[in-house]
Amino acid sequence: YVRYILYISLRTGPTNGQKFIATIPSGEPLKVIDTQKKWSRIKATDGKTGWVLTRYLVTKKPTGLLLKLLHQKHAKLIALSKVIKKKNQALKLENTSMKQKNIDNHGENTSLQKKYKDLKQASSNYLILKRNYEKEKEQFLKQKTKIIKLTKKIDELRSDRVLFWHIVGSGVFFMGLMIGIIFKGGKSTYKLR
Repeated sequence: YVRYILYISLRTGPTNGQKFIATIPSGEPLKVIDTQKKWSRIKATDGKTGWVLTRYLVTKKPTGLLLKLLHQKHAKLIALSKVIKKKNQALKLENTSMKQKNIDNHGENTSLQKKYKDLKQASSNYLILKRNYEKEKEQFLKQKTKIIKLTKKIDELRSDRVLFWHIVGSGVFFMGLMIGIIFKGGKSTYKLR
């Protein structure tokens, strides 16, 4: 690293009389290739190679550079802290809102549980009613079948009764005719006029 001096000169050889190549800012990391007395041959991060005075080089980062880097980190951390504080505030608001929603949902959940319990009871009652309905329907169909059979029997009996009375009526008529013939001696007293 270049010591905390603003800039050092990069030269083509290990003396101040050599040609100037470039300036290297302090804090710039360098690779030391060779060292001769007071001079070191280095390679800069941009790829340039040359000679610099060894007294301006250090193996550790210069404190000025470290301080500058710490100030940059500090500024970034302050900016990050502000962003985190804003996010924290937003999350607190969201947390408060979520707590209220949780309370509301708990009330709604309780209401839904009651409705579910009522529906379950009603469905249980419905199933009982359905079973009873099926039994009553079956009995109704049996009774209906019996009624149809009995109606047919009644119709048959009525037709049998009508026939019976026709036969009885015919029998009475025939008996009356026979009695009339027997008692009158077979002669008809009726005359045509």
